[in-house]
Amino acid sequence: MNEEKLVTFNTAKLAKEKGFNVSCLWWYHLDTRNCYPLHDVNRVREKFHGKNIHAPTQSFLQKWLREKHNINVLVQESNISDLYKCMIGKKDRRKDISTDTLYTSDYKTYEDAIEKGLYFALKMI
Repeated sequence: MNEEKLVTFNTAKLAKEKGFNVSCLWWYHLDTRNCYPLHDVNRVREKFHGKNIHAPTQSFLQKWLREKHNINVLVQESNISDLYKCMIGKKDRRKDISTDTLYTSDYKTYEDAIEKGLYFALKMI
């Protein structure tokens, strides 16, 4: 069974800038870009002086975007190749229609496709 993949530092940083402030099991240090488990926070908090960024899993950030900003990030496998593409749609709940849809380039893995999709979705906020 595969473990859930954390978002990259750049995606986590952008998520923080866009208002993501949900406690996660992992976090990045802002200066070093190193990732640490939450249980290490207390041990190193003085050294890092609060320079931490929550590091959500890709699926958790995907859910946050959907629930908080009405942005859906979906990955599709190509019918003609082993590549993946990500579709990002912003839904206007008042009108029950999609207002923006964006497709990313092709990626070799599902995780790479959703990572890029999450980053682009955050840019839409």
